[in-house]
Amino acid sequence: YRQFREILYFLLQKLAQGFCALGTRAFDVVKGDGFKNLAKTLLGVGRGSNTPSIEITALLPHPTTIRIISRNFTRLYEQYKIELIDICEQLTSFCLMVDQCTEAHTGISYCGIALRYVEEYSRLFTFLIGCFPYNAASHSAQHLREFVNKMLEEYKLQLDSTKFVVTDNERKMLPAFRKQCSRVGCADHYLNKQLQHVFQSDQIH
Repeated sequence: YRQFREILYFLLQKLAQGFCALGTRAFDVVKGDGFKNLAKTLLGVGRGSNTPSIEITALLPHPTTIRIISRNFTRLYEQYKIELIDICEQLTSFCLMVDQCTEAHTGISYCGIALRYVEEYSRLFTFLIGCFPYNAASHSAQHLREFVNKMLEEYKLQLDSTKFVVTDNERKMLPAFRKQCSRVGCADHYLNKQLQHVFQSDQIH
């Protein structure tokens, strides 16, 4: 039995590595409850089957079928949203990441807001608050800040001088988060500018 467990562990480890590598997924995905439930169910199906070889594609749902069953996704979304709001209400410090983009074909603008905080045991947590259709009156710094504040209110979050916001260096971002928070420039954007200068500029400093 011990030898069987060791072989099974080795096989599952290789499968998990392939699952993450081929799908470009984070290794932490195997720690999630959803992945554990899926693995447990599949092992149970295999153990209870009298067939020596199972065609897994015959058992797995088609992507279109998963999308059709949207009521379950809505229920899960509402459940996890309530849990996230409970977490947000207890936060005394946090960092937001705010960015904007416009979809080229539709012209619809979006505002993405992500939340990061470190809990008492120094573990870093990241949550995507949402990627919201931007419906403010304009793209000015004032309206952008008002839009972000409105989205945060739903999650019981409020910016002040002890909270941090990471943004790019776009002109409206600088004044939008100049007050009642500490704005931090995005390191990726700074690095991108440096690399752009290295490979495209003829000047050497």
